[in-house]
Amino acid sequence: MSREKIKVTLSILDNNYPLMCEAHERNLLIEAAELLNGHLQDLRSANPKLPHDRLIVMGGLQMAFDLLQERQTISREVKTVNQTTLRLLEVLKEAEVD
Repeated sequence: MSREKIKVTLSILDNNYPLMCEAHERNLLIEAAELLNGHLQDLRSANPKLPHDRLIVMGGLQMAFDLLQERQTISREVKTVNQTTLRLLEVLKEAEVD
């Protein structure tokens, strides 16, 4: 089953980047580019003398760091939910025996 590729042009820091993606990925890719662009513009405003390449590296590093923090938070929350579920199942089993 082949998936149709479409062209999408993303604008980041006043530069256009034409990319090919699958049709169902288009909106998420645009949203990701807008998020990156906004983050880089904020970083550029706060550090106007920062060279372009460093700006992009720092912005990417900050976003990757934020992503890893979110993953850790989600992992802890999933662990808590799983532990609670196991405790509830134990209580239900004990209630069935009684």
